[in-house]
Amino acid sequence: MLIIVVTISTFVVLFTTIMRRHSFPLVLSAMNVANLLHVSCIVLYIAIMGGLASRDVRLLFLNERIMRWMHQLPVNLYHLGYLTSVSRLMVPCFLVMTALALSMNRYIRDQRRKIYLFAVAPTLLLALLYYPDIYKWMIYRQIHMLSLLVRCSFAWIVAELLVSLGILLYEYYEISIPVFRKNFLYILIAIVSQMLVYLIFATKDPAQIYNLFITEYLNLGISNYISPSLSSTGWDILILLVIVGALIGAWGIVRYEHFQYSEEREYAVLEKQFSAADMGISVFAHSMKNQILSAQVLHKRMRRELRKDKPDLRQLKDYEEEMARLNDSMKAHIDEYYATINSKHLILALTNAREVADAAISKFYEKYPGVSIRRDFQTGNRVLVDFSLFSEAIYNLLVNACEATAGIEGPARISLTIRAERMWVVFAVTDNGIGVPDKMRRKIFQPFLTSKSKDSSWGMGLFYTNRIVRQHMGHLRMESKSGEGSTFMILLPALTAGRKPEMRAAGKKEGN
Repeated sequence: MLIIVVTISTFVVLFTTIMRRHSFPLVLSAMNVANLLHVSCIVLYIAIMGGLASRDVRLLFLNERIMRWMHQLPVNLYHLGYLTSVSRLMVPCFLVMTALALSMNRYIRDQRRKIYLFAVAPTLLLALLYYPDIYKWMIYRQIHMLSLLVRCSFAWIVAELLVSLGILLYEYYEISIPVFRKNFLYILIAIVSQMLVYLIFATKDPAQIYNLFITEYLNLGISNYISPSLSSTGWDILILLVIVGALIGAWGIVRYEHFQYSEEREYAVLEKQFSAADMGISVFAHSMKNQILSAQVLHKRMRRELRKDKPDLRQLKDYEEEMARLNDSMKAHIDEYYATINSKHLILALTNAREVADAAISKFYEKYPGVSIRRDFQTGNRVLVDFSLFSEAIYNLLVNACEATAGIEGPARISLTIRAERMWVVFAVTDNGIGVPDKMRRKIFQPFLTSKSKDSSWGMGLFYTNRIVRQHMGHLRMESKSGEGSTFMILLPALTAGRKPEMRAAGKKEGN
């Protein structure tokens, strides 16, 4: 039963590795395989030695027939003991590597080689000392080396587990973006479930498979695999927790993979939609045609009014204002469509994050001079951006926030925050507006999606912003509650201090 659960969890992680093909699933898969090998070797050893209660047989083997079959396998105990020793040492070693692959702390990433050496070198040394021939030669010459080896190997396992736990917990509490925090929690569940399985047997030294009946070994007070230190009830509870934890861990990895896959699929769909939008001149022409027809209707009304002996000046004034509104709307649509096409080309430059945010706010005040924006610039990190396009993206989010607060009761509150978040520089625009309706959240970045009148908005602003952010190798996230407001976050890769980025243009901007 225990092996089946661990095997299922391992295959789920292996599937993730095949799908994702980057460092984190690779080392997590290695840790799961090592843990599966460790548990399998011990269960096989228990089957060979026998002497279990029927309840323990069911928990470990499902039924006694499987245990008898394993008991009759021709297994060399020295080989089995060495596999158990190596897999026991490799699990925490791969856990350290998993923690390093997940960490985005700059100091930890800069010290990765040293931490790898810290994890790998002693592990290889201990694995060498547990090799049967070396182990027997060392123990028979100096019997006190047995106690030293047992205690050193266990102390090293504890040290690696504590280092890994420290890195993972620090990383988890450093994450403030809810979607990333939830995603990281899925990974932690998977890791903790595997560690529950591992810790059942990791406290017992595998050298007992070599020399279970040596008096000096028995005097160390280490419980053997066959006679667990827990009571029957405690053993049942622990096994149950392991099974539940492993199943939850497998579910967590599936959720993590589904989250990543859904995000990539959503972006692929958006790219196709934008390609369609690039070629959707007919849509653009149709919308412009409607507004031109409206302008023609107004023009006819104005001509009719002017032909009267006594034209109504107030009516003419209303017509003139409506005509001006239509002209402004058509110009805005043309500018937006041109900017959408022109956004395919970037000229990247190293820029202070505060400067590009200030440029966006200045442009916003030109259109909305009476609206106040609270600035909370917590970092002045430099980012690699196309200054004009990226400030336009922030400006679009500010305009979106302003429009969201237009109809609320009480004062509108809009803020622009810049902060460092792990390996990202985050630009967050927060408002206390009406929020995004639940039915629109999944498709909020799709083109031509708007809750406002089609005459005043095409619904291209957020999609256009998302495209700009993606071109800068960033991400655009949204957190919203209906009636309470929204936060739109742009995440850009932070530049590591001391490294000069490649100043390479993604293309040339077309002239006006």
